[in-house]
Amino acid sequence: MSKGDDANCMFIVIKGEVGIYLDEGLKVRLASIKDNHIFGERALLRQIKRTAWAKAHTRTICLTLSTSDFDNQIYYRDYV
Repeated sequence: MSKGDDANCMFIVIKGEVGIYLDEGLKVRLASIKDNHIFGERALLRQIKRTAWAKAHTRTICLTLSTSDFDNQIYYRDYV
């Protein structure tokens, strides 16, 4: 995941560790996401572009959840 990307999915870390970074050089770490935690959902909720970079720190397995699945299955939005 890179800053400025379209937010077309969110991620669930099944196993491993992912760092969330503020800068492109990956020097300013905002968070470390580990087993059974999510990231990337804020951009989906706000319908904005990605605001940070993500990089796996270890061998990592992530489940991705698309925007449409997130909207239809997890988070119901009232468009009326």
